[in-house]
Amino acid sequence: MGLDPGMGCLHVDTPNRDSLACDLMEVCRPKVDAFVLNWLQSEPLRKADFSEDRNGNCRLVSALAIRLSETADTWRRLVSPVAEYCAQEIWSLDFQTWACDCSTTDSNAPYATQQT
Repeated sequence: MGLDPGMGCLHVDTPNRDSLACDLMEVCRPKVDAFVLNWLQSEPLRKADFSEDRNGNCRLVSALAIRLSETADTWRRLVSPVAEYCAQEIWSLDFQTWACDCSTTDSNAPYATQQT
């Protein structure tokens, strides 16, 4: 079993968005922002770096997308320890205690279960 990338804490779950991935990305956002700003100062983007499809969606051209994807290992190294920490914290929860605490006879409580 692993973490569900759609279940975040800081970002509201939205269909087709990996909210947990967005949460984890927040940790390295300042470094990503600094990288992008530095890159834009040294090498401004050009109109040729983008294309527009029939629906008016703007896309990166392949060459720019490849250059950006080459930085993925840097971001992986930044996010991996945070993801590992989150996974350890979640898995270290005492699920037996948690399950007992969630069991209640109060039918108005969220996720209540009737005890027999």
